[in-house]
Amino acid sequence: MEALARVRLNPTEEGFSRDNVFAEALARFTVTYEFCCGDLSKDIYHDLIHNENNMRPQEINSLFNISGLRDVCRLASEDVEFMALMGEAEPGKAHGQLVERLEEYFERRNQVAHAINAMRSSGPEQISTDIELLRSFGRALCAVLEHQASSASGTVEDSKGDGA
Repeated sequence: MEALARVRLNPTEEGFSRDNVFAEALARFTVTYEFCCGDLSKDIYHDLIHNENNMRPQEINSLFNISGLRDVCRLASEDVEFMALMGEAEPGKAHGQLVERLEEYFERRNQVAHAINAMRSSGPEQISTDIELLRSFGRALCAVLEHQASSASGTVEDSKGDGA
């Protein structure tokens, strides 16, 4: 919606075509509308999902809220392999560990990125630990999204009226 709001109708611009501007706006709106109506095959990344912040847990969750998937970080924390990496047997505790470790990661990242002294960095062990956290979380997140997509596609197919 922000992209549509930023459309500029400038007839003095070289190559300007009012029809092209409106056609592009309609295409963007149509893809977004169809996605919001349940067509998960639509690519809405550039038009609907936009983030300029660090991917802290609340930001990750907000990216998926648009599709109705609430608290994806908590859902990913229910993954057995991910819970084992966190050293937790309960999903809630694993979720707490995830939130804490992602926050720590981004604090370290920001300290390095914004440091006056360019020599500031994490050591090899910390970097390996961070990579393992992100890899494991990525796999758990992928499993959640695959489950969500298969559930949604089953729902869409069931609603097409095949008599079942």
